[in-house]
Amino acid sequence: MQHRRIDPVVLAVVVAKIGIHLASTLRDNWFRDEFYYLAYARRLDWSYVDHPAFSIAALAALGSLTTSLITLRLLTAALGGLCILVAADLAKQLQGSTAAMRLTAIALLLSPGFLGLYSFYSMNAWEPLFWLAGAICLIRLSDLPADRRRWLVLSLVLAIGLHNKWSMLWFGVPALAVTAVQWGRWPGAFNGWCASIAVIALAALPLVWWQATHGYPTLEFMANAQRLKLVHRGVAAFWLDQLLVFGPLVCLLGLAGSWGCLTKAGMRRRSLPVATAILAVAALLTLTPGARSYYMAPAYAVIVPLGAAVFCSSPLWQRNPVAVGSLLALLALPGVAGAPLALPLLTPEQTATYATALGIQAPREEQTGATALPQHLADRHGWEELARTVAGALESLPPAPRASVTIMTSNYGQAGALEFYRSRYGLPDRIVSPHNNYWYWAHPEEWSTHFVTVGFPIVGLSQFCDRVVQLAVVQCQWCRPGEDGAVVAYCEYSRRDAKAVWQQLRRFL
Repeated sequence: MQHRRIDPVVLAVVVAKIGIHLASTLRDNWFRDEFYYLAYARRLDWSYVDHPAFSIAALAALGSLTTSLITLRLLTAALGGLCILVAADLAKQLQGSTAAMRLTAIALLLSPGFLGLYSFYSMNAWEPLFWLAGAICLIRLSDLPADRRRWLVLSLVLAIGLHNKWSMLWFGVPALAVTAVQWGRWPGAFNGWCASIAVIALAALPLVWWQATHGYPTLEFMANAQRLKLVHRGVAAFWLDQLLVFGPLVCLLGLAGSWGCLTKAGMRRRSLPVATAILAVAALLTLTPGARSYYMAPAYAVIVPLGAAVFCSSPLWQRNPVAVGSLLALLALPGVAGAPLALPLLTPEQTATYATALGIQAPREEQTGATALPQHLADRHGWEELARTVAGALESLPPAPRASVTIMTSNYGQAGALEFYRSRYGLPDRIVSPHNNYWYWAHPEEWSTHFVTVGFPIVGLSQFCDRVVQLAVVQCQWCRPGEDGAVVAYCEYSRRDAKAVWQQLRRFL
């Protein structure tokens, strides 16, 4: 039995990937969404307002280990390293040379988009792995389309990926549609295809059940995001952002992979379902107003290995490997230059100065005010300051209201941070928010008449509260707008229609 050896250069790239992310964690803070994921992990369910539960179940399985920032970031960095390893293997599955595997690994390592993606824990850190695994399954199926075991493995990958993120459908639906046309007449292949569809449908039932019993909140979430949250930048801006976010090298390899899968007969036979899925995703995001640039990340993880295999088998590479390699290295330089804007490698002051010196501004993808830092870096600041400010505001209350107070925040980041720092700052048990899944977790029937609110304007509170007193203002230089300057106020609410008001406050966004 032959053992598959990992190429030493690819392995070195994987180690470098993990090392870079761990080094950046030394000067990093918790990211807004990480507090939310930890809150999810304490309240396991089949799905949630904004995404399914696989990444949350993985957190819950690690238990208290995930309350350590370094442990959580080590897990995320390991996922990033595994992404590179599997992507290099995909290049090999396409008969790519060792050079193709190395080019794949280096391109993904130096891409600012992938550096940012694996700089904090989220379901997005898992997503490229499911797409890559699905692509490998499809390519292996092309050799034996009637192999039921390979169909079963494919269906399990797609089903588990769907439990991580709904966008697994973007990859799975067009890929399975092409396999039905391409291999439908093979003896036994159609049976395998039907069995795969059945497995995926069965696995999706808990997700559909959860949506149905909760009133399909994810559809409301997506509609509100399109209308109220996301910036509609246009087609040209979306694709120019790809160059800025993922770097010219990744974009070039993406184009090469798409071209090769459609024009090279041998590659087309084995990778047509994969290439069709990626092109379908690109078309979908092009036509979707407000699509964020990072939505393309799993597509690049799949198409870059295909592009590397095409590039390294081309006559141009064969005749002039040094010259072509030098050109590719030049194309990678913008990605290297963008690394300090993708990762917290510098202090906030240095990052802001660096961005100004380069004349680079991260794409503004949400309808919030401009920040000195890119939004994904700004969202790592101010959380402990928030908890400290709220704790100080609570101390200013008389003993009676302080004993029964409920903290109500305007968004899940604030609620998650206050829950995380609850024991350190002596915050109350009742911390609620009308934002996303926190809305479901609240129990208005248990509330007293005393509230401390965070992030709600005084004018708005006056419409609901019998008495409003501003207690404090959160000060945070490097936060995003809405966190810096967030008002902490006391609200006395003596009416009995808390449930009805809570319905009005619901904000899935």
